[in-house]
Amino acid sequence: MIIKGILARDNTGWQEDFAEEVAKNGCGVMWKDQFSDIDKVVPLLNNLITEKGFFNYYNIANKVTNYRMKIVDFATKDTYDAKKKE
Repeated sequence: MIIKGILARDNTGWQEDFAEEVAKNGCGVMWKDQFSDIDKVVPLLNNLITEKGFFNYYNIANKVTNYRMKIVDFATKDTYDAKKKE
């Protein structure tokens, strides 16, 4: 499996608030319930961060990519406690 980023279909409107918070604070946190095939995807995303320093998150609404974010780190329920201090 080759992975270059994450694609999500969502038109709930949270993206504008998130973008404003990132612009104001220089960073942001977003939550998602579950990755598809998490056991396969998480190591590949970690590899992208190690190799490139980030991976892209693409948000799609109404068949159009309306946001692209660079993800520089992430946590799962198993790694959150160790990473939240950072």
